[in-house]
Amino acid sequence: MTSPLSLTIDQVSVTGLITLRTASDLVVAISHPWAGFQLGAPHIPRLAAGHKDYRDKQWDALASQLLSDLYRAVSSLKEHSSDLCEAYQQPDSLRDRLDGTREELVAVKHQKQQARQQFAEGLLSQRDYQSGLRQLSKVEQHFQELAEQAKSDFLRQHLPESCTALQPDDVLNWLESQLHSTNNNSKQEEQ
Repeated sequence: MTSPLSLTIDQVSVTGLITLRTASDLVVAISHPWAGFQLGAPHIPRLAAGHKDYRDKQWDALASQLLSDLYRAVSSLKEHSSDLCEAYQQPDSLRDRLDGTREELVAVKHQKQQARQQFAEGLLSQRDYQSGLRQLSKVEQHFQELAEQAKSDFLRQHLPESCTALQPDDVLNWLESQLHSTNNNSKQEEQ
């Protein structure tokens, strides 16, 4: 169930939604003047949930603060968009590192499929199959952690004031859409 939020920040009307509100979690998404970004409050562990509960009305102020923080972070992102796009596209940049990580993850997935097929054909014992899957899962987890670390490092380096309010994947999706629209505009101008 979503609940609308509305604020005025620096004479700008900002709207958003509480997209998740449980006893343990609170997540806010901005819908105007930009969309595609969300921010969550710290998770409340079940042990403390008896003392704190995001479903209470007192947490509406926190939801408004999250929306305000999100607006300011996205404003900073928009302000630095050209520098971010340039840094994202540089050789040996985040984009290249993520592409390399994706290739490694695809290779691990392929190895898992091969192991599954060999097991189905009786070429691997159950023990060897499970051992191999555990090793491949560790490799897969390692590459996923490398990708997450690279995203976080990029945000800390290029948007230090906003890195805690923005989700790395939201920023990357936005950067990709910016680059895509820039490429489309360039192609239309050439025609």
